[in-house]
Amino acid sequence: MKFSDDKVLSFFLENEIVATMRNGKYNLLLGREIDVEDGSNKPIGKAKVMAVFVNHPKFRKLLRKYSGFKTVEEWEETAKALNNGNLPRYIVLLRLIEVYDDLKSEIEEVDEFEILLADELSRSSPHPEMVGEE
Repeated sequence: MKFSDDKVLSFFLENEIVATMRNGKYNLLLGREIDVEDGSNKPIGKAKVMAVFVNHPKFRKLLRKYSGFKTVEEWEETAKALNNGNLPRYIVLLRLIEVYDDLKSEIEEVDEFEILLADELSRSSPHPEMVGEE
């Protein structure tokens, strides 16, 4: 399954679960492992198809918190943009079960950089939250 939206892919990698609107017969893949790719078709890892829902407003509202979007409307707009102006027929709930090693090392490098940057910022003066309070 290809993830063209970087925001959703990041959410999936961080939370290891995602609800994504899709066309196709994913109900035939219930309980099975599928390959996960980024927008440039780079293999990311493997996921398990946990559930498949008809794309109904009640399910969108219920599953929005697993979508990576702040609102149902934002999720719908993005799904339409990626599907020729139409909402896909299904919402597929995936659980990330494997991230390929080369991606893990990239994620770890980013985490290390964030830690170093946060440490450097905490030692610098004035602190960002204090700017203008002097």
